[in-house]
Amino acid sequence: MSELKYFSFSYLGNFLSLFDKDKGNFVRRIGSAENRPGQFNHPCGVALDSGYVYVADTDNHRVQVLTKEGVFLRMIGGGVGTVGPGQLFYPHGVAVDTNHVYICDVLRTQVFEKLSGRYVGLLEKKKLGEADEEAAVPHHLVIYGDRVYLTDVVHDVIDVYLDKSAYSDLLADDVISRPISG
Repeated sequence: MSELKYFSFSYLGNFLSLFDKDKGNFVRRIGSAENRPGQFNHPCGVALDSGYVYVADTDNHRVQVLTKEGVFLRMIGGGVGTVGPGQLFYPHGVAVDTNHVYICDVLRTQVFEKLSGRYVGLLEKKKLGEADEEAAVPHHLVIYGDRVYLTDVVHDVIDVYLDKSAYSDLLADDVISRPISG
């Protein structure tokens, strides 16, 4: 069998589709509407690294970590959706780098250790003035080099965190916000 590489998700169908690396042919479907490990309730974001698939399982308030063949390994978050550090509340976006998993839910963006799933800190920006008084609502994110690009659906901007290693429970100073539309 050729190496599995490509995934897509069905938000309403509650499953992932796997495709082969060589020709993009459909291989199989993973999951159904449930809250058990390996099952999904509105999957919304997918991230890949060299060995794993990270799925934002939105209505189950967790990110599931799977092998590239779709076998459940572990989860980050889970439960009824709470707002404490390390807990997830309707996660939408997920991204990974060498050592960390970045997860944005409807309240904030949190950073976790990649191997253990242990909570590390927050990735937030300081409010710059009256225009920023309404809380940001992170939706999806991408990591490229040392930067994190995060969409904020309340302010219609893309926030660019210039140094992704500057996360903590403190707010970041080095953030550039750019409007999404012209």
